[in-house]
Amino acid sequence: MGTKYRELMERISVTPELRARVLEGVRTETAKVRPRAAAWKFTAAACLAVLLIGAAVLSSQPFAPPPSGGGSSGGPDFQDCASAQALSDAVGFPVSDVTGLPFTPTETVYTAYDDEMAQVSYWGDEQSAFFRKGRGDQDISGDYTDYPQTFTLEAEDASVTLRWQFDGYTLAVWTRGDFSYSLTLSQPLSVQDWTELILSIP
Repeated sequence: MGTKYRELMERISVTPELRARVLEGVRTETAKVRPRAAAWKFTAAACLAVLLIGAAVLSSQPFAPPPSGGGSSGGPDFQDCASAQALSDAVGFPVSDVTGLPFTPTETVYTAYDDEMAQVSYWGDEQSAFFRKGRGDQDISGDYTDYPQTFTLEAEDASVTLRWQFDGYTLAVWTRGDFSYSLTLSQPLSVQDWTELILSIP
């Protein structure tokens, strides 16, 4: 398999509860088949269990793809940077680390997309976050999900749109001055927690 696939699979974390629920379903389905067919039925059910676990885990991850296109197809080029300062130098505008995240990052990746947008990806043991800052006033989140609920909050000089998914708000988009911002979280926050978090971002 490719490097990106291996990196993705290494990030998948299956809780004991999820594993137990899926495997219990496998045992139940296997018990229903005749003894002569049990062997291949169990194999098929086990494969299905792996797929279900992967789908359940991946559906809980935040979606923050790069902008449309890519350097090889006429879209924006991108480059990895060593720090927030190096990222700022690459895009030509100031980019700061997000210090108020609801988890402690164990890995941080800085990416510049030409001189138009900066992205900082934060990875923790069980959570992740994607912060973006770009020129202009467009939605730069890259997330086109049809969210069932939105909420607008006023945070000093920014009007912030929060988007609800599952049991809380997981995405915020806003503009401030000449720049657009977005922040995507793997775990939802309340409106109050989002307000404090966004106010901590320069």
